[in-house]
Amino acid sequence: MDGYSIAWDQVPDTIPDEIKDLEESVTQASSPALDSGDSHYFHIRAVNNAGKWGNTKHWGPLWIDVTKPSEVTNLNSPTHTPSTWSSTPVVKVSWEPAQDDHSGLEGYSIVWDTSPDTLPDETVDVSSDATEAESPQLADGTSHYFHIRSVDEVGNWCDTAAHIGPFWIDATKPSEVANLVSTTHTVSTWSPAPVVKVSWESAQDGESGLAGYSIVWDISPGTLPEGTMNLGADVIEVESAQLADGNSHYFHIRSVDMAGNWCDTATDIGPFFIDTTPPTLLTDLTSDPLPETCSSDAVVRLTWTSAIDESSGLQGYSVLWDRSPDTLPDDTVEIGLDVTEHASAELPDGNDHYVHIRSVDNVGNALDEAVHEGPFYINTTGPEPVTDLQSTSHQKDVWSNDDTVDVQWTPVEDKCSKMAGYSVVWDDQDDTLPDEVKELETGATKQRIRIHSS
Repeated sequence: MDGYSIAWDQVPDTIPDEIKDLEESVTQASSPALDSGDSHYFHIRAVNNAGKWGNTKHWGPLWIDVTKPSEVTNLNSPTHTPSTWSSTPVVKVSWEPAQDDHSGLEGYSIVWDTSPDTLPDETVDVSSDATEAESPQLADGTSHYFHIRSVDEVGNWCDTAAHIGPFWIDATKPSEVANLVSTTHTVSTWSPAPVVKVSWESAQDGESGLAGYSIVWDISPGTLPEGTMNLGADVIEVESAQLADGNSHYFHIRSVDMAGNWCDTATDIGPFFIDTTPPTLLTDLTSDPLPETCSSDAVVRLTWTSAIDESSGLQGYSVLWDRSPDTLPDDTVEIGLDVTEHASAELPDGNDHYVHIRSVDNVGNALDEAVHEGPFYINTTGPEPVTDLQSTSHQKDVWSNDDTVDVQWTPVEDKCSKMAGYSVVWDDQDDTLPDEVKELETGATKQRIRIHSS
């Protein structure tokens, strides 16, 4: 033996040329760097010292893969959006497989961490047929990433990885609001104002931040507002709509953060007592004396049945005595709710006295009307003197020889006294007060008397 001629190529039956490449003592050979492919062959042919060439021995094919697989494509999350807050701490990702044109894909090395560009190690974590992965429970934070690196069947690792993130995780619920108070009403205290204002200190959230609130006005003490935000995070006060009369109005507020975490509880305030309705008029008003009845007593006494107020309750009455038939008293209470009788002060003589009574409840609601009674006729001094007293036969301070004197007068119209008649006296004094013995009837308007000379 003198040596060998060898050839490396991609043809199964190549005959090496007749040029010696190796000495007869060589028993191994190395190929040049072969390209990736599945048709590489080695051919060897011996030659002796006489220059005679033997038959060729062929070996192959050799499957060579020196090409790294590609990255996965279309890496995305069906559950989360990068740089967007989520309350779900487990992230799912999916992808389309990496490509390898030769030996084929073996699988992937994956990493979940808080770095944007981590290159996973060369340990296969999931097989080549996997197209999705799920994270462990991730802590609250804004820097969660997923990295995936492919490897083929012969151990070629992709030089790079595909990355997705950051995923923002906030699984912690916000706090309740603090210091919830009403700036207009006191809890469990009647008010005539139907609109209630409340204020609070903002709820707290340590990660994604507060998004806002769900609020409810209702008549239940323990309502948990549903998970629909209807108030922004920067709002710290709100007012109700016009609330109906009642003693069971409540306000409830529940916080939610930017990741959609709802506080498990709500903060409540109430009950607010609302009364916008005035009480009724008092009823069954009676008087002593009766209206339009003459009385020599200057005091009028009244009795009645109480007014009714179904909310805050009756506080009492505003009472006014005057000489007008339809005056509306102010809303200042002079008589308490338990009083059902009243006596006037001493009224002056007259036939035009009226009383007006207006109901007022405990929050100051007063009717726009009152009960009116009258007129009361008061006469404590008797009728007024007649008028136009004169003689039709004689003149004053003028001598006359006629001893028969005729006098006449105009009666005083007195609604109260209902005159019974007159007491008269003839004498020589100018200021005599007649006695209290009636000499003339009510209808008399004149008298004739004969005066004897003395």
